[in-house]
Amino acid sequence: MPLTNASARRRFARPHARGIALFLVMVGLVVCSILTAGFLSTQGTSIGIARNERDAEKCRAYAQTGIDLAYWLITNRSDWRITMSPGKWLNNYAVGDGAVTVSAQDGDNTGSFSDDPTQSVILVSTGSYNGRTFTISSRVTPTGGGTVFGGGSFLRGQLALHN
Repeated sequence: MPLTNASARRRFARPHARGIALFLVMVGLVVCSILTAGFLSTQGTSIGIARNERDAEKCRAYAQTGIDLAYWLITNRSDWRITMSPGKWLNNYAVGDGAVTVSAQDGDNTGSFSDDPTQSVILVSTGSYNGRTFTISSRVTPTGGGTVFGGGSFLRGQLALHN
């Protein structure tokens, strides 16, 4: 009996080659799933980093606002050395959707601003937003006679991130 084309195929077919297409499709699905999971994980991390950067910038801006408020008070009130005392000038003062705390210290640590009109003032401002804080220290030094402040605020800051 002569072999037909169909019977020859059945007779010489390799039994272990059956199902290879299904196996390749399954491997492809696993690889695609792993790539998708990696992409989604990266997106979640990027969003968290962007949120932290935004919060840090807001905290820094609120802390700078506190320095600016205290500096405005110093430059616009001629009697501030007599009427104001060292300590907290602002305590959790609402600014935007955050808060700022500002304390002032006299440069010679005598506990009084009025004893020496040429002494510098040390301002420490802490901006708070969304459980995060940023602290700025500024030494403001008077020029000539202790009435006019020059040179602006020279800042040194430290960022503290909390949950």
